[in-house]
Amino acid sequence: MGNLIEKIKQNKKSIIIVIIIILLIVAGFLSGSGKLGGKSSAGDLSVKLLEDEGSLLANIEENNLNSEEPVYFTTIKVPVFADPDMFDYDGEMSSCADEIVWAKFTIEPTQTPLNATFQKMFAMGNELGFHPGNIIAEQNNLFFEKAVIQNAVANIYLSGSLSEDTFCKTNRSIIQIIEAATQFDTVNVVQIFLNNEIVG
Repeated sequence: MGNLIEKIKQNKKSIIIVIIIILLIVAGFLSGSGKLGGKSSAGDLSVKLLEDEGSLLANIEENNLNSEEPVYFTTIKVPVFADPDMFDYDGEMSSCADEIVWAKFTIEPTQTPLNATFQKMFAMGNELGFHPGNIIAEQNNLFFEKAVIQNAVANIYLSGSLSEDTFCKTNRSIIQIIEAATQFDTVNVVQIFLNNEIVG
């Protein structure tokens, strides 16, 4: 008996660690989740990957900030311009007699689809096979900085300069920026800032 008590004293730390582990496991099951800390196990999906371009728009940057479970987006849509005779498509007409059409892209999962949309629009060039296409690609001195949504207002921050060599080029650029933001259900108003000064 004396030897047993001596062995227990020598292994006191190991016994305490084992007891703590058992208590943590029991606490996890008693919480009602059946998982440690109430969090998803490795076999469960802890995030949602959304691919629907229409209904995904309700969970953009502003909503993700308040969400307990982050929502990731894997597709974005970029507005571009096309001659209305090219497509059997009833899109919104611009003031320069072309239609807004949507180019869809698969992206790395992101919680900020509005920013991802603008990053793609400013980086993708204008090799779409039709014109006028991605008119933003022709704004060589215009750069996207960030997009922030607050109270249903999308604030789009740009730097550089907006080329105004033709009315249509300027007009299409502004329309393209506005369309890119207002496709999201949580955006009611768009404000464009160029070098921290509001445009328009």
